Amino acid sequence: DSQRLATAGFDGRIQVWNALSKRQATRVGGHAGPSRTADFDTLGNRLATGGEDGRVLIWHPLSGTVIRSLDGHAKGVSALAFSPGGRFLASGGNDKMIKIWGEDDITEELVLSGHDDIVTGLAFAGDEEHLLSSSFDRTIGRWNLSNGAREPALTSPIGGSQDIVVTRDGTHAYLANVDGTIGLWDLENETRDFSFFGVGSPLWSLALGP
Repeated sequence: DSQRLATAGFDGRIQVWNALSKRQATRVGGHAGPSRTADFDTLGNRLATGGEDGRVLIWHPLSGTVIRSLDGHAKGVSALAFSPGGRFLASGGNDKMIKIWGEDDITEELVLSGHDDIVTGLAFAGDEEHLLSSSFDRTIGRWNLSNGAREPALTSPIGGSQDIVVTRDGTHAYLANVDGTIGLWDLENETRDFSFFGVGSPLWSLALGP
């Protein structure tokens, strides 16, 4: 609803803020150690957080109640993404694995392997069936969730990419690269440009405006 903001921090606490009043609405303990990533579903009814404890927690954002605890990763959880319709939740970890969880927030629908280093970012490509992933292994994964197949990977610059975001229409992806460049990937025409911008220092995250 664009009125709530969630923060996940080094102390493991999860905080939900009212973005209009700038006041804290909910603050709860959660992870045993730092929490590195968070994502709301499209309707704002569920908040997912991932921690260095290897768990994904699904919260009710208003009450601060944990709805589910998902324990599929062997190491810390480094990336999360709900699909546009809320059917799936994707989680990526320091264990180099990507897990796809079902709508019931219990069922592990798919395990995607193929990265050789930490999964740093996840983004659905405009629908429920196509997922993009970034990693320190210098590849950008493109996955078909209908069969779990990985399409030919895109190679990113030296150091790899820290984050990936996709436009709402699913036509373009932007990459935050460790070498300080922003990569632009035209998903329809399969054209790539890794010199879109250069800021001279490593980039950690990206966000697209509405």
